[in-house]
Amino acid sequence: MATNRITVDASPEDVFDVLSDAHSYAGWVVGASEVRGADASWPDARASFSHTQGVPALGLRDSTTVIESQRPRRLRLRVRLRPLLTSEVLFELRQRGSKTEITMVEHPEGGLLNPVHNPIVDAAFKLRNVETLRRLKRWSEYTARRRLQKAAKRQTARSRGRAS
Repeated sequence: MATNRITVDASPEDVFDVLSDAHSYAGWVVGASEVRGADASWPDARASFSHTQGVPALGLRDSTTVIESQRPRRLRLRVRLRPLLTSEVLFELRQRGSKTEITMVEHPEGGLLNPVHNPIVDAAFKLRNVETLRRLKRWSEYTARRRLQKAAKRQTARSRGRAS
């Protein structure tokens, strides 16, 4: 099992907004090259999206399904990369002042690679997930800035409307 943490300058809601956009996963999950489609109900429990890991034309095509979703605190997924691997991935979000601590726990459950699961494999998952969380941090902070900019524009428009 690989556990990683990062603190981001965004609210849990902003981070969960990124997790709620299935099509964003190809932009921040290391190894994901495309999201081919997603259930409209994502990230509700039992919703799925189809993805490709690796080069789109040659990569492994599979899916990710929501096991549990508690906006904006927790998202638990079953990630499939068959026949190589099936993992459970948990994202927990904790407010830390104006920031959010993201904890990501990945636990391999099955597949051809599961029998070779050992501390070295866990270290490789952990290293990969450092980069995944770094990308998620960047995406979440961008989402937070964009939300604040939109709110400022709305406030400016309201203020101008009152001044007229």
